Amino acid sequence: MYLFDCNCMLGPTNTGREPPFLTVGELLAEMDRVGIEEALIHHACAVQAHPEYGNQRLLDEIAGQPRLHPAWVLLPPGPEELGPTDRLIDNMRDAGVGAAFMYPALHDYRLTIDVLGDLLAALEAAQIPLFVNTGRGHWSEITIDWDAVMAICRRHPGLHVTLLHEGGTTQRALFARWPELPNLHLDTCYFQMPEPIAGVCDRFGAGRLLFGTGMPTTDPGGPIHTLRAAQVDDATRAAVAGDNLRTMIGLAPKGEGWLEPWPCGASGFRVFDIHGHLGRWEMVHSPVGRAEEIVAAMDRVGIETVVLSDFIAIGPAFGEGNARVAAAMRQFPGRILGYGAYNPNYAAEMADEMRRCLDEYGVAGLKVHCGAHATKITDERYRPVFTLANERGLPVLVHGNPPVEWLDQLLSEHPDMHFLLAHRGGAVIDENDTIVALGRVRPNLIFDLTASTCHRGYLAWLVGQIGPDQICYGSDFPLMDFGYQLGRVLGADISDDDKREILYDNAARIFRR
Repeated sequence: MYLFDCNCMLGPTNTGREPPFLTVGELLAEMDRVGIEEALIHHACAVQAHPEYGNQRLLDEIAGQPRLHPAWVLLPPGPEELGPTDRLIDNMRDAGVGAAFMYPALHDYRLTIDVLGDLLAALEAAQIPLFVNTGRGHWSEITIDWDAVMAICRRHPGLHVTLLHEGGTTQRALFARWPELPNLHLDTCYFQMPEPIAGVCDRFGAGRLLFGTGMPTTDPGGPIHTLRAAQVDDATRAAVAGDNLRTMIGLAPKGEGWLEPWPCGASGFRVFDIHGHLGRWEMVHSPVGRAEEIVAAMDRVGIETVVLSDFIAIGPAFGEGNARVAAAMRQFPGRILGYGAYNPNYAAEMADEMRRCLDEYGVAGLKVHCGAHATKITDERYRPVFTLANERGLPVLVHGNPPVEWLDQLLSEHPDMHFLLAHRGGAVIDENDTIVALGRVRPNLIFDLTASTCHRGYLAWLVGQIGPDQICYGSDFPLMDFGYQLGRVLGADISDDDKREILYDNAARIFRR
């Protein structure tokens, strides 16, 4: 499958933690490893130093590289930091620069018609597409003025505007007006509602999405495998994979949308997902939530088993939610396993509720969510759930941020309980040093890979630190996409044996399947 990455950055960064591509050779090697043929490139020094310096450095560094297509980072035209607008556009044309990037959040300006002035009309007239990094760091944020973006697209219908790293809150803000804005696009580096490619293309057409990785920060495996898993025809896949971008920058479409066999399922890796949900959540849009919809989605990507908690059980209705999980387990035995949700704010009711979950429903583990419960994991009201799990030899999935010394003592006192530390699959490496060090001496500490963002190289680093046998695949479906979350394992620079342990074997051992 031909892939043309619309969102890739070259050069040294302020911290060097991504890790950045310091040379063209490093970038091309990573593109070769993951199967990306071409990329639209802007320079880190144009983002984190100044565009005047970084844009020229980009041209110097990628000269003679036909797979790398230059894009310049621009600023509002008022102060003329990059020269008068007409001269800037001429310079871009003369240098063969086919696209513009803007970073309004990082560079401290508003993305509005008034601020951008004549730059928008000039880009439109020159048929130079605009890519906007909105500064989103997490799915729950709203970092963009949607009314302003929509106003730009309406005022300049010939200007293609692509929003980068959008996802989570995006659907509720965009979907109502997207049919009126055919020139507004999203890249796929972070957009991971369930089955997002088919969901968007079936509803809004194949021209709305552009394949993008967000490298060097974001791991490319997620967006690549989202596209590979998409239930769309070859023409639609080819459009998203590269032809939409090629058309925008004046190149002929490739039309290559064929696929290699999907690597999971009957002829590939077995998959056991330790972190999913039943129902829907108030914070984000999800098009699915019923047990039969979840299993159908599992079948499409080759997932054998998922362990679910119900959103309402984590939230205000633990009894009803846990009962709904039990019903899903009965409906799909062996395919759906359940967590019993434990809420410390209702401590007097928890003993009976946990007895019901374990002895009547037959749940496979327990779940606590410190954020939803507004209770720190160190609160003594959580202590009974760990005691019970240790007595029964069960795993506990914990959404929280435990202090390392406290967790060390807990794991020592509860050796027959597996502590599944949720959402540890995407952090910056140096933010996980201490908890990973604890994992080396506490084998009952398990790292759940569920995360909306996976930093490039993180999983390979984690395997190198603690080995594969304390790491489990989780998706957070239906908040996140199965294909995207699987891709972070499938595309990692680790052995197939390591992938087998992470995708299935470790979970099967912990849940005794």
